[in-house]
Amino acid sequence: MRLSLLLGHAVFFTLFVLGWQHAEARMIHVDSAWQFFKWINVDGVQVEAHRYSAVLPQLVIKLLLICGASLKTLVIAASEAHVLVGYAVFLICAYLWRAPKAALGCALATVLCTRLAFYGPVLEANYLTCYPFVLLGWFEARGESHGAWSVAIACTLLLVALVVHPVGWVVMGALLAFQYVQTPTQRPLLRWLIGVCLLWAALGRLLLPPSPYESGLYSAVLANVQDVSHWAGWSSVEFLVGHTWSYTTHFLPVWILMAMLVMALARERKGPELLVVLLGWLGFIMLNVFTYAQGETAVMMEKNFVPLATLVAVPAVGSMMNVRGPWRSAVLCLFALVVFVKLRDISFAARPMEERLATIGSLVEDARAQGIRKAVSGHDELVQRGLGVHWALAFETLLCSSLETPAASTTVLCASENSGWDHTEGVDLGVFGSEVMPGSLNTHYFNLPIGAYRRLSLPDELP
Repeated sequence: MRLSLLLGHAVFFTLFVLGWQHAEARMIHVDSAWQFFKWINVDGVQVEAHRYSAVLPQLVIKLLLICGASLKTLVIAASEAHVLVGYAVFLICAYLWRAPKAALGCALATVLCTRLAFYGPVLEANYLTCYPFVLLGWFEARGESHGAWSVAIACTLLLVALVVHPVGWVVMGALLAFQYVQTPTQRPLLRWLIGVCLLWAALGRLLLPPSPYESGLYSAVLANVQDVSHWAGWSSVEFLVGHTWSYTTHFLPVWILMAMLVMALARERKGPELLVVLLGWLGFIMLNVFTYAQGETAVMMEKNFVPLATLVAVPAVGSMMNVRGPWRSAVLCLFALVVFVKLRDISFAARPMEERLATIGSLVEDARAQGIRKAVSGHDELVQRGLGVHWALAFETLLCSSLETPAASTTVLCASENSGWDHTEGVDLGVFGSEVMPGSLNTHYFNLPIGAYRRLSLPDELP
C-alpha cells in the first residue's frame, strides 16, 4: 500500500516539474491565455460558463496580485495551481479520508487520457479526473453511515463535480451506478445521490443556462444523430482511431486497461458491475463522438475524452487492490508502467506547445523591430510564419511580450479574425463581442499605447 501511494506522489511530483518547466507554454495558449489575462486585468472572481468549482487556481492568482507578484511569478503560480488541485484531492483521499483506492484512482485518472490536454489547464474537463474522487473517497472511508449529515455532505461533494463541467452528470451518474451495484450496504444514500444526478441532468440547463458555444454543441448532437450513416468519416471517430495507433498511441493504454478489466470482471462473474462499466464507457464515448463529429483543435478534441480516464480508473484500481498473492506485485508493476508511459507522453507533447510559444515570441520581436506595439497581420501572413491562428492571439502576444516589463507590452491581431482592428482605441475580439481598451489595462502588468493599429510587415517585406 505504501509503495502504491508513493507512485501516486511520484505522478503529481512529475506533473509539478512539467508544470514549472512549461508554465509559459501552458498559460500563454488560447483559452488559458484569455482566462489568465482576465484573472489579472479584471477585478473580482471571473466564473466561466457557471463553472463555479473551477475557480481555485484563480483565487491563488488573486491573492498573489494583492502581494504584487511579477507576471512571471503569476504564470508559474497559475500553471502549478492547476496541478495542485489534483494533488490536493489525492492527499485528501489518501490521508484525510484514508481511502487508498480513491487516491490511486485519482493519480491514474489524472494521466491516463491526458497528453496535449495538460497544456490546456483551464479546460474544466480536466477537473473530472480529480473532483469525483473526493466523493468516492468519502464513500470508501465512511462505510455504512447514512445519517442526515451524510446525505448533506455527499450531496455537496457531488455538486462540486456536477457544476465543474456539463458532462459532470454523465461521469458521476456512471460512477454512482457502479458504486450502487458494488456496495449494497450504501444503496440508501446512493439512491439520493443518483436522484440528484438525474435531476441535475434534467434541470441543470435551466438553473445555469448554457453559453452560446455549449448551445451549439447540443444542436450538433441532434444534427449528427440524424445523419449517423456517415459516422465512419466523422472527425471524432478519426481522432480516436488515429490516436490509438496511426498518429500516436495515446489511447492505446486505456483500451488495454479496459480489455483487461472486462476479462477480470467476467472471470469473477461480476455481471452487474461489468454491465454498468460497459454502459458507462459506451455512453460517454458515444456522447463525445456525436457531439464533436465535425472536430475541433487537437487540444480541444483530446480534452473531450479526458474524463473517460475516471470511468476506467475507478473499477481498474478497485480490481487491482483486490488482487492477492504474487499477482499483486505484477499488477503494481503494470500500474507503474502505465503511469510512466503516460507521463512520457505528456512530456513529449510539450514540443508543439513550446514551438508555438517560440513563434509567438518571434512575432512579438518582429513587431518591436518595426516600432509597432499594436499590430495587425493578415491570416495568411501569420500562417506563412508557421503560426496556427486562434481567436486569442491578441492575448497570447500581450502576455508573452509583457513577461519582462509592461513597458514592452505588444499585441498582434489577426485581421480576418478581428473585423474592428483599425479602431484607434480598442481590440475587437469578434465572436466574443468585447473590447480591451488600453485605458482599462492593469498597467502594473500591461501598458499598451493609445493610438491606431499598424500593419505588421513580413520579414521579407522589410527594406
